[in-house]
Amino acid sequence: MIIGILAESDNDSEPIKEIVNTILKPHISTIRFITYESGTGIFNDMLKASKLFFNAEPSCDIALYLNDLDNQPERCRKIRKWATTYCSKNPSKIIIVGCPDPTFEQWFINEENSIKKVLNLNSSNPLPYTGLHPKSRLENMIYKNTDITISKKNAYIDIAKNLNMSLLIKKDKSFKRFYDDLMKGFDSFKRSN
Repeated sequence: MIIGILAESDNDSEPIKEIVNTILKPHISTIRFITYESGTGIFNDMLKASKLFFNAEPSCDIALYLNDLDNQPERCRKIRKWATTYCSKNPSKIIIVGCPDPTFEQWFINEENSIKKVLNLNSSNPLPYTGLHPKSRLENMIYKNTDITISKKNAYIDIAKNLNMSLLIKKDKSFKRFYDDLMKGFDSFKRSN
């Protein structure tokens, strides 16, 4: 199975690979990824990414489009509408849209045990920096609790590897929707192959 990932940055695409692997590994043994990072919001790069994912040889079986909601629900609606229109014109293509609310980092924060484990934080204390935006909050935790040999991206990957998916599904509506849509897309892929 080949999955294309369109995300805002590799800080998002690399951990999402780990999340997708964790979710789908019980169902399929080999997953390969093709990534495309937009550097900012993904909307303007969706057509380019779709061409990369679906016109390459071999082509992707599923594409994941991940964009922070950033308290702008219209942005997510616009992305979902574009994906729906694209798939209606290309019925064999599967696009899953994820809109973490408000950001991808909130998924990690909502399943705080993974952060505590990776950053060696006291498991009985709440996560620090509660007044900060989720992205800044997680970055501060990483920078204050790791040495310079661990990059932000590697910390994100380690946190993603340690996520308790069942707990996260219960705690975060945007993750639950992403999970459900991914499983529906995977079921469609299985039926067609």
